[in-house]
Order: sequence, then C-alpha cells, then structure tokens
Amino acid sequence: MSDWKKSVFPAIGVIATIAAFIGGSEIRTRQDTGLAVRKIPQSYLAGIESPSETAVNVPEGELFYQLLLLLERDYVDPKIDEQKLAYGAVKGMVEGLWDPLSQFLQQDHFEEHERRLTGNFGGAGMEMRMISDGTELAKVQRGGRSSDPLLLRPILQVATVVPGGPADVAGIQVGDQILGVNQKWILGYTDVVKVRGLQKSLASGKISAVEFDRERGEFQKRAKSAISIARAEDLLDMGEGKIVPLTWSRGGREMSATLTTKTTKLTMLKKSPDGSYRLRLFKGVSKHLGSLDATNGEITIDLRQSTLGDPTELVGVLEHLAPAGKFGQILSQRSGQPRTLATTKGAPDGRHYKLIVDKSTRGAAEILALALKARGLAEIVGGPMASEPVWIETTALGDGSGYTLNTGRFASSSLEARK
Repeated sequence: MSDWKKSVFPAIGVIATIAAFIGGSEIRTRQDTGLAVRKIPQSYLAGIESPSETAVNVPEGELFYQLLLLLERDYVDPKIDEQKLAYGAVKGMVEGLWDPLSQFLQQDHFEEHERRLTGNFGGAGMEMRMISDGTELAKVQRGGRSSDPLLLRPILQVATVVPGGPADVAGIQVGDQILGVNQKWILGYTDVVKVRGLQKSLASGKISAVEFDRERGEFQKRAKSAISIARAEDLLDMGEGKIVPLTWSRGGREMSATLTTKTTKLTMLKKSPDGSYRLRLFKGVSKHLGSLDATNGEITIDLRQSTLGDPTELVGVLEHLAPAGKFGQILSQRSGQPRTLATTKGAPDGRHYKLIVDKSTRGAAEILALALKARGLAEIVGGPMASEPVWIETTALGDGSGYTLNTGRFASSSLEARK
C-alpha cells in the first residue's frame, strides 16, 4: 500500500460516519473492504472531470471517494499533507450539515469539550446553543438554498448555567441571549428582523423618521464593533483568570457584568441532605450508581443543569435504575435506520423515581427522563424540559482535533405506540 494510503485512509474511517449520516454510504463500504479498487469507472468521473449532456447523479460519499482517488492519480506533489487534507474534509462535511450540535473542534476546543464530559467547565461556566431562523435553517439542512441568508446568522443563547460558576454568580439564567463580549457585539438574525421591522414601521407611519434614525444608528454602531460567535465562544468557554465584560438580554431587558473566568467542577452524583440525588450524565457516572439508596421504594433524582452530557453512559445508567428491556429508539436526523435503546440486564422490579427537571434538562438527561417515564417507572416534576433529547457522538481525530455529531433524537416506546 502506498504511503499516501497509509496516512489518509485511516481518516476516511472517520469520514465514513459523516458520509453515511448525510446519505452517502458507498465510502463506508469501500473503506470496510480495504479500498481495493484502484481504477475508477469512467462513468463515476463524469461529474468531476468533464461536462456531459447526460446528468450523472453521484451520492455525496461516493463523490468524496472519487475526489480522493483523483488526487492520488493526478496530484503528484510530494509535499502534500494527506492527513491534513483528510481532516480538512471532515471539517467541511461536519460544517456542511448545518447542525448547531454537530461541530468540528480544533485541538484546544476539543480538549475543553472532553473536560466538560467529565464535569470540568472552564471559562464563564455555562453551556450555550446557537439558534438561527428555523425556516431558513431547515431549507439548507434539506440541501436547498436559503432565500434569505442573513436569517442564518445565529444568536447565542444560554442552555446551561454551572452552579457556582462565574455566569451563575453574575446572575445569568438559562434562556438568556448573549449580546456582547469584551464590549463587542454579536449580530444575529434577530437584529436583521428588528431592523426590517423598523423599516416597515417607518413606511406605515408607526414610528417617525427621527425614531428610525436613532434605532438604525444604534445598530450601525454595534455593527462597527461586532464579534463573531466563534470568537465569543472562545472567550466564554475556555481559560482561567480572564476578565470578560459580558452583556446579555432577558425578556427584552439588557444586563451586563464583568466575569472572571475559572474552572468549575460539577459532581456527577451527589446525595442531598433531604435524601434526593443530583445526577449528571458525565463520563463514568454509571460506575457510581450502586450507592443509590432504594430502601424506601422511591428515589428522587434532580436532573436540572445537566448539560448535554455523554449518551454513551445511558445504557449503564438504565441498567442500574430499571429492569432490562426496550426504552425507545434514536431516530436519525436525516436518513438511516433508527437504533433501539435497550438493556439486557437491569435493576430489580419495584423501583420508582421522581425526576426533577426544567428547561436546562437536555441531551442525555432528557433521554433518561423520557425513557424512565415511558416504562412507567418515573414521575416527572418541574417545568418543561429543553426538547433536546439528542444523541451526540464525540469522535477524536489523530491530530488532537475532533468533532461532535448529532446522530438522532430519542423517541420513547410509548410515543411510538401512539403514532
């Protein structure tokens, strides 16, 4: 095997997961069989090398495979960095999904992500989500073209606040929108909607030209001192001892504070004085669940401020909390067969749980709550959850970078039975 293949084909194993996710399965088949084919049928190359009057439909995964082989055949520069090429392709494919929960992470960001999966949160001590206009985002996620790209500019919303962290001390709450960091402003689709609304109000006579100019001037001032979401996340997600001025809004009211970043540790399992348990699905939590006291028949578990968590812990957690069986399915975000969430061993019958939740309960914790409720094992109390019962896979790459991939949403067996 050539040196080129030895260095780049291991990365294709990573790309295969993403290619299958977006509908192209051919690359995975070729990688699993050793990529023995060295000559490419001319029909496969038609869409890349030369125009043709006959349209050739090539799956995205197959197209990428063709490109790799064309590079091997025609790109003879001995200085080409094949590994960098492959990881760059992974980055492009992940970003091409247009999914805020599927992200390519450079080495320092991936290391921070891995620390968070163990309960160690740097920076401001919060988890954030990016939100774009739902209609326009759905268009590009389906492979179409946005008719209004400005509405794809995301805003940054607080999804989890780490108790005792800098953001918590400053009074930031779940659902707040981050407006500015370091006295620079994040401009998202809501700003575009606001300016267009002002234009309509001016045209209809609802506001005066003076009011319009004042509001437009404020927007222009912020636009001249804007910061990208990526840079804002850099400042808020990582580091210790950084002084970070922060502005956010809640219900239309702006607030501000100056934070000092630090690392805040969240415990994965803690018993409270009242006998309830605080549970967060971080790496390794399933190994500690033997300490749960079920002598009273009912256990109260607090799932608030849980973060997205690590879904690979779910099977082990369910084995400790529930009798063996099926709980539901992980439904693919786009195409592909659903996966069943089930256990082959479990806890004794007779247990029941009271689960405390709110809008910060998301990801693995939300799946756990829905799974136990579906089996009739739990009562859910508190406010509505985040409606993000998503299964997020995390994959490390050889250069220290990595990516997260939103592979599906959980649907409980009881929900499926009602369809």
